Amino acid sequence: MSNTPKTALENDDAVARIIRLAGHRPVADDAVRARVYAAVHARWQQSVATAPTRRLMPWLAAAAALVAVAVGLTVLRSPDGVANAAVATLQTARGEVWIARGGSDDWRQAGAGDLGELRAGDALRTATDGRAVVLLIPGASLRLNADTRVVLNAADRIEVAEGTIYLDSGGKANGAAVTRLHTPLGEVWDVGTQFELRADPQTLRIRVREGAVQFQGDDRSVHSEAGDELLIPVRGDTVRGHIAPDDDAWGWVADLASFHAQGDYTAATLLAWIGRETGRTLRFDGPATQAHAETLLLHGAEGLSPRDTLDVVAATTDLRYALESGTILISAAQR
Repeated sequence: MSNTPKTALENDDAVARIIRLAGHRPVADDAVRARVYAAVHARWQQSVATAPTRRLMPWLAAAAALVAVAVGLTVLRSPDGVANAAVATLQTARGEVWIARGGSDDWRQAGAGDLGELRAGDALRTATDGRAVVLLIPGASLRLNADTRVVLNAADRIEVAEGTIYLDSGGKANGAAVTRLHTPLGEVWDVGTQFELRADPQTLRIRVREGAVQFQGDDRSVHSEAGDELLIPVRGDTVRGHIAPDDDAWGWVADLASFHAQGDYTAATLLAWIGRETGRTLRFDGPATQAHAETLLLHGAEGLSPRDTLDVVAATTDLRYALESGTILISAAQR
């Protein structure tokens, strides 16, 4: 097959042919189909610009199904003392994200060419409209919300000067790989955890979604478990509250999440990822539906948010979902 880039008209013709093959789909509500169509359209444009035609086919198929819905439906651990060692990968930069290399004060706005390797001493800063995702040790991700500044001292030692970050260490499988976060009020470290941290010179807020988090300051030590929300002031008592794993406050975290896989994967694998990223327990309506999801192979759902991915699964397979209190209930469509 030739790799000669196709014209916009030829790409439109290819999409049109696959849309005709997609057949009829159930009608989605306006909000769902508008959101998913916009997300897939953006990914389609990116694929057209960067990938050979043969690699676009999974996205063509997904786009076809969703249009049918719309119209009728080298991460390395850095040894201590090694200057400029590779410690992470900048995976995503949205909005205004700034980078300063090697401990310098020379800040410049990150572009597409900056996606990739980050080295010890590199710093990242997000503006009011900025967000970023950094991959640390295998299976771990660090997400930066708006108005945040961090310094990557090592793969497992990060300075959070100000702002809000979210650390997902990958669950119990990576529990031994502790990441230490240095803040103006003290040090925070995790044990197989998903948690959010917001730091400024006066207050530290810790929200624990999964696992456990430890804080150590000059004059106090605080332990927190899943569901805890801690407010630690520079002076005074720590205030302890509660936050559910599917609380709307985690929305910015899910918005930055995207599924990554090599080759095919099962619907059950994709659904488990969605559950983890949305803080919901995945539940099937029976053993037969679960067995079906575990054998149903998918491809091409990479790059979308968890909620959009869930809509893709419902639009392109016979699996359906219902969002209940803290759960995602999966059922199979009637045949």
